Amino acid sequence: MKLRVLISLFVLLISWQACKKNEGVQQNQFQNQASNESYSKAWKEINSLEKRAASKSIINKCDSLLILAKKGQNYNQVFKILAYRAKYLQQIDEESTQKIISQFEAEIEEAVFPLDHILHSAVAEIYEQYLEQNSWQLNQRKEQEINDSPDIRLWGAKKLS
Repeated sequence: MKLRVLISLFVLLISWQACKKNEGVQQNQFQNQASNESYSKAWKEINSLEKRAASKSIINKCDSLLILAKKGQNYNQVFKILAYRAKYLQQIDEESTQKIISQFEAEIEEAVFPLDHILHSAVAEIYEQYLEQNSWQLNQRKEQEINDSPDIRLWGAKKLS
């Protein structure tokens, strides 16, 4: 199930990149090449950490890379970093779903089109997957009268669907 969310996130990223190319977005070629080289170097480092199963180190590297991507307004990298961060957070923390959703929602507040729409879609996918994985528990719960908690572990099936 986790793999399905990650695949969905990467499909969204690829779709967004295709839209961006079709819109004919042009940037300074020299600046773009320099930033691509720094991202390429960082992703190579993340791949080497991945081979060593160093999830915490990958999350830390993603955090520092996220700051760079936001500063450079490289929305492709922002989304890719968030997806990788979510993947490795799930590996080290069983209760990571709420943390991932919180981070995505915080990024939505700062994001501009089209990144904000892609992040909304990713959050919806996470909610859907959580509902599928926990439907047996959720269906046994009584619906609370007040479902205002931001913690999805306290929500009922109706609120999630």
